[in-house]
Amino acid sequence: DIVHRDLKLENIMFETHGGGIKLIDFGFAAKWDGFTEMVLQWGTVDFSAPELLRGAYTEKADMWSMGVITYMLLTGEFLYTDTERDILTQAKAGRPYLSEKLS
Repeated sequence: DIVHRDLKLENIMFETHGGGIKLIDFGFAAKWDGFTEMVLQWGTVDFSAPELLRGAYTEKADMWSMGVITYMLLTGEFLYTDTERDILTQAKAGRPYLSEKLS
């Protein structure tokens, strides 16, 4: 299995013909054996899973990033909305800002 570890809007390309989607920038990607937690921190804080920021994660960190991307596409807003330091604290704790557009 491959874990991308830096999924964000900038790393998703949309094809103009056919409507396909391609992931790009596999610079932080790594093979994952399916059992061992990864420990190196990579990626962009705004899109990073809480467990990735705490230092031990699996392939599920990419699923969190895809959820953040989906949230942004639906609301037009970032999941975290403060200074970089506050964003890191919120993200590590798994306490995102949820838009009023969702209620």
